[in-house]
Amino acid sequence: MSNTNGKKLMFHRSKGSSKQEERSQVKENRKKILTESSAFAIREAYVQLRTNLMYSVASMDDRGCRVFGVTSANPSEGKSLTASNIAVSFAMLGKKTLLIDCDMRKPNIARLWHIHTKNGLSDLIANVDVCDVYSVDGIPLSIIPCGKIPPNPSEMLASAAFQRAMERFRKQYNYIIMDTPPTNEVADAQIVSRLVDGMVLVTRSARTKQRDLSEMESTLQSAGSRICGIVINDLNLKQTGKYGYKYGYKYGYRYGNRYGYKYGYQYGSTPDYGTGAKANTGSGARTAQKRNTTQIDFHAHILPGLDHGSDSIENSMQQLQLAKEAGVKVICATSHFYGQQSNVEEFLEQRARSWLELKRNMDADSPRVILGAEVLAFEGIERLPNIESLCLMGTDILLLEMPFTSWSDRLIDSVEALCERTDLQIVLAHVDRYDRKKVEALLGMERVKGQVNVSALIKHGQNAYLRDWMRDGKIVAVGSDIHGTKTGYSEWQTVRQRYPEEWGAAMKETEALLSDLL
Repeated sequence: MSNTNGKKLMFHRSKGSSKQEERSQVKENRKKILTESSAFAIREAYVQLRTNLMYSVASMDDRGCRVFGVTSANPSEGKSLTASNIAVSFAMLGKKTLLIDCDMRKPNIARLWHIHTKNGLSDLIANVDVCDVYSVDGIPLSIIPCGKIPPNPSEMLASAAFQRAMERFRKQYNYIIMDTPPTNEVADAQIVSRLVDGMVLVTRSARTKQRDLSEMESTLQSAGSRICGIVINDLNLKQTGKYGYKYGYKYGYRYGNRYGYKYGYQYGSTPDYGTGAKANTGSGARTAQKRNTTQIDFHAHILPGLDHGSDSIENSMQQLQLAKEAGVKVICATSHFYGQQSNVEEFLEQRARSWLELKRNMDADSPRVILGAEVLAFEGIERLPNIESLCLMGTDILLLEMPFTSWSDRLIDSVEALCERTDLQIVLAHVDRYDRKKVEALLGMERVKGQVNVSALIKHGQNAYLRDWMRDGKIVAVGSDIHGTKTGYSEWQTVRQRYPEEWGAAMKETEALLSDLL
């Protein structure tokens, strides 16, 4: 692109130094820039935020590049750090991403990333100097700082020159993240919102007042902005209880259905102030349960057109009705993912479109849906990029399917390495289908549990060992593994009544796994 200079920027946490309080905060925020070595809870928070942003534009026409604006009601609420980490998260998927500092009144991106330059966006728009574009080493992320602070920021952002620049940027990048000024302070964010596909609102817990949030929403909506959701920084974990992360990282977000988007983990649920935490996988659920345990189908193929589980929205709606009649309250939608045939990004985009279609047709009393995937194991799966994105949303739980062919030693080593190199909790899909001794060896690993298909429990005399595993906590979930409408839920109530102790133990274990989502 003309009038731009490319410069390299190392992808690491810069030390920086400052004596003033404001610069001290910038220095502290540098340590919070997302990296591969960031704590799992932090990375997972932004994975979920990124995924929900993808959902929010899934129904839009396919224009290629997606553009998101990030704003706050007032200064010092964390929007620049949030914008930076959203950009990093998209870049970690291998997507070409551009982060632009559109706050021409009090820019922070250059200081946050330790960029020393006087040139940037304002120079490009005014066409008075070369615009420096910094590329982050290690990921496909480019950064355009603000540049010289102009006397007329609103006019520059509303100019035809800026619109032309954005048109060129859209052709070069997959995602563009724009850090804009606080909405309640100046009109710049309203102007920028007309050029983006959606706005992300950033608030700070115990600081942003409800009236400020309401004013920000009203202002943006009056400008015709599409509000994708709200990020809440600095959550007090003691006050938020189960909605906060249990890792000490004060971050959360919610997608409120009062904005027209219901992209939570459970359809029709009240918006949560957090994504949940690593589930409790303790073994305290080894006794018979009363009938009031939540009926959870841990393994189902109900998303239309995503795999051979459902070929139409009509089929999916029939599946949901069957689940409802069987008393199922929560369904984990675990469509097939084959890592040697497709990449995670493509799968997530397809899943987002399929889920949006299903969600539009669901009733308010439909079973709640938690999105996930049934991931086929293969040699080297521990090196699959962004595999954590395939976990059940809001958790570190990965449903892993073993191949029906013989298992090589290298495959077993890969599963073991997956457990050792990540913080994931592995749940083996339909353990009833494999050689008992081989499965038992895998279940002996520290972070591996099992899921059984309900159809396997209906067979008299052939399932004693499976019921033993349910009582012993080796099997922690039951699934319909529904494909089509002929099989899946017909045995659900029968097995539940026939084996109340084993059933109750497994359901309680599942409730523990998903406790932060229920």
